[in-house]
Amino acid sequence: MPVYNTGKFVAEAIHSILLQTLNDFELIIVNDGSTDNSLEVIRSFKDRRIKLIHNGTNAGNCSARNKGHAIATGKYLCAMDSDDVSTLNRLERQFLFMEDNPEVGLSGGGFRIYEREEDIFFMETDYQDIKVMLLRSFCFRHSALIFRHSLLKKYNLRYNERYKLAQDYDLVVICARYFPITNIPVDLYHYRIHDNQISWKYRAAQMSAVDEIRLEQLKFIGIIPKDDELKLHLNLLNKIPIEFKENGIIHKWIDKILSANKLKNYYHPEKLKLFFDALMTEQPFHNGKVKKYLLFKEVSKEEMKADLGDVTFLLIFKIDSNEQIDNTATIVRFLTKHFNTTIKILEADEFQQYFPEFELAEVTYEFIKEISGVLQKNKWINYLLPAIKTPFFSVWDIDTIVPEGQVLEGIEKLRSGNSVMNLPYDGRICYCDKLMSNIFRQTLSMAQIQKFKSAFELFEGWNSCGAVFFADKKRYLEAGVENEKIFNRKIADEDRVKRMEGSVFLISRVNGPIYKLWHPGMKRRIMISTETEINDRKEFLKTCSTVH
Repeated sequence: MPVYNTGKFVAEAIHSILLQTLNDFELIIVNDGSTDNSLEVIRSFKDRRIKLIHNGTNAGNCSARNKGHAIATGKYLCAMDSDDVSTLNRLERQFLFMEDNPEVGLSGGGFRIYEREEDIFFMETDYQDIKVMLLRSFCFRHSALIFRHSLLKKYNLRYNERYKLAQDYDLVVICARYFPITNIPVDLYHYRIHDNQISWKYRAAQMSAVDEIRLEQLKFIGIIPKDDELKLHLNLLNKIPIEFKENGIIHKWIDKILSANKLKNYYHPEKLKLFFDALMTEQPFHNGKVKKYLLFKEVSKEEMKADLGDVTFLLIFKIDSNEQIDNTATIVRFLTKHFNTTIKILEADEFQQYFPEFELAEVTYEFIKEISGVLQKNKWINYLLPAIKTPFFSVWDIDTIVPEGQVLEGIEKLRSGNSVMNLPYDGRICYCDKLMSNIFRQTLSMAQIQKFKSAFELFEGWNSCGAVFFADKKRYLEAGVENEKIFNRKIADEDRVKRMEGSVFLISRVNGPIYKLWHPGMKRRIMISTETEINDRKEFLKTCSTVH
């Protein structure tokens, strides 16, 4: 942690590290010639984990970080700024991630703006995407970085003092050439904005350094641009309008980069092309071809859908937030992307809040006016059952994600006759934070969710039986359908399982967790009267008494 005249903030920064849930670390603080009370504040902390280096004069942030790296003894090195605040489990989360992913040499994470905590900002996580995005900008926050120390030593990597105002950007670009880098989609620190920040005081000089690093990346793949080519390139990266007459020239320039990359084989060819296609959409002469190209690519994936024509998915809900509207649309897109199936959507509320994004023959929507403040899902399952024309059905919460493989395995257990009801998970429900939920809504990528599942909270333990289930319709009807006398959703879920057991029908599970997308009420307990809950439990006990 380099410190230069941040006496107003440094105590909070130090506290945020000393109070970490992981406490086996050394905090190296380099007081870089501060002329305010920074040194006095630092010395007020009496903690053996602090190592203080005092520079008599201000040598600069870059030099201070290199000095800290040189004396560090830890397996990992974490960056920290003296005016920012780390979340209290930052080090633990990063340590566990790096231990679980030994191929990764550097990772960052999500952040919030200090005192504007309602918004979380996340960065790209895919290594190949990151390499391409670095051509344009620094897709990390420096204060959230963690490095694998052994790899920095192996490749002799350090901050380059030539780029004092963009040394973090340069170091990450170089690291990406030697080993995979990524971002963890969780909130790791709070970034403070104030007038004395280097990035604000020396913005023009910083952008000049950024442009030099962009140029070095071209040189890395064998391109030494002419002055007019470099100007075009930087204008394209900076979204500066390019004159229409230069349209053909910029296309030739992009082709030159794509050809050079074929020889160097550094960037993923398709991702690199899509990157430049996306940049071109920001130009005033753009004619929409990229959009058509992306649409064609999406449609071409149709053949990859799994056939679930014998399954009807039921989405039954009452909207309580904008995020739940987004979640509903996301789940519909997820199901229609991966499966050829039928989806029935039912919104039971005082007024309609969800409006389908698009019309699909396999998706039907129904709104029913319901004044009650509590969604009695079991009542609406019974309402929809007669309209189901497929042998199997699924009831699916609108904030729930189930990996495609678990869906297919669960349905196959029904098709084979090995079970009449299936819970397509092992009892674990992982609660995604706002950051990861936003990523999934944009990408629909289960790979990202599953990669970082160890960072998500297991709110309900290992014994859940709600959120989603599959069932054989005929035998489900024989078992007596849903008990509409129960209002508590958790008790209704348990009652459903017990009823199937009492009817001597086999219930199966699938190995692996399911995931909940973030929304404000995701952990809020639905409030019902004490009398109603007592009656619900009596009904459940009646069901339990039938199980032998």
